[in-house]
Amino acid sequence: MARDLTVSQAAEETGSTLNSTYARVQRYLRLGLLKVVREVQRGGRAVKVYRPIADELAIHPDFSLEAHLRWHTFWERQIYLGG
Repeated sequence: MARDLTVSQAAEETGSTLNSTYARVQRYLRLGLLKVVREVQRGGRAVKVYRPIADELAIHPDFSLEAHLRWHTFWERQIYLGG
């Protein structure tokens, strides 16, 4: 967890699609769990490299990150889209 990755590297390591990995990265950025550490220039758009905000995250055993993200997304839709 304590290392820099691009979205495509994270997708490859987790076996997820690029789109689902990108969506998770965007969510984790909004939650403050990830940060952009640098951008690698290339022909076209620069590739962002992400890193967790901490080398380790301690999560309470009763905490469900997926449930939290679903709840967060629900309220985000209510606020931004008017329910």
